[in-house]
Amino acid sequence: MKIRRIQKWDWELVEVHNAALSLLFLPQIGGRLIGCEYRGKEIFFQHPKLLGRVGSQGTFLNELGDAFALWGGEKTWLAPQSSWVGKIPFQTLDSGAYELEIYEASGVCEVVMKSQICEHSGIQIMRRFHIQNKLSSWSVEHEIKRINETSMDKLAIWTVSMIRRPARILMPVSKDSEHVDGVRIFEHEGHSSRYAKQVIEKCEHVVIVDASKDLEYKYGTDVSRAWIAAEIQSSPKSFVLMKSFDSLQSKPYPDGCTVEVYNSAKYPYFEMELLCTLV
Repeated sequence: MKIRRIQKWDWELVEVHNAALSLLFLPQIGGRLIGCEYRGKEIFFQHPKLLGRVGSQGTFLNELGDAFALWGGEKTWLAPQSSWVGKIPFQTLDSGAYELEIYEASGVCEVVMKSQICEHSGIQIMRRFHIQNKLSSWSVEHEIKRINETSMDKLAIWTVSMIRRPARILMPVSKDSEHVDGVRIFEHEGHSSRYAKQVIEKCEHVVIVDASKDLEYKYGTDVSRAWIAAEIQSSPKSFVLMKSFDSLQSKPYPDGCTVEVYNSAKYPYFEMELLCTLV
């Protein structure tokens, strides 16, 4: 296991490199895992026009034409989206600097990133990554702590990974789902209804979503055992990236879902999303 500070994409990053993976941490911008290289292939999306940038989004959003900064990588958001101020992620948590600590012992590395306290939600986020030598996997503990009381209602952990296309995504479907055929179609996201029959394949207990084209859509499911997997199409061999929660989730769920996939039309990425119970 190698741990070092490197310069890449015009940022100063912390790299944790084992026999199988190279993980790149960017604490300056929302405590992100900004890069993940497997078999020499970078899996995560990074916005090409935001490389090397830090600080407030207001200085460069107009030139991009996006609602908020799509930095890339993997991050922890707060759900539901309706709680966001100004329809953008809480800036202290999404784009602010996190404290970073690294621990290493007996072939295990722990990377801990802690946010400042969000002025709107009163929440502080802690993200603990555990990486073992020789394993092509890692675990993350997402912790939200309400430090200051606010008028905001219940919130939930929302972990989002921005992955480079193309891929096929598998989402489990609940037999007791409140959604038609077990899948929620997010009508307000792109043209989700129009593309549903084109990109969704329904199988027993799962749906398969085609994320190979630049079409904007979002779909979700409401299983209590939340997981999502993507078959990343790569040469010479494809491979599978999977995310899961260890604990069972209980209702109410943010947006009525625990598993979601979003596909971008403007940029070449899709999102693998897991959501916890509202508390």
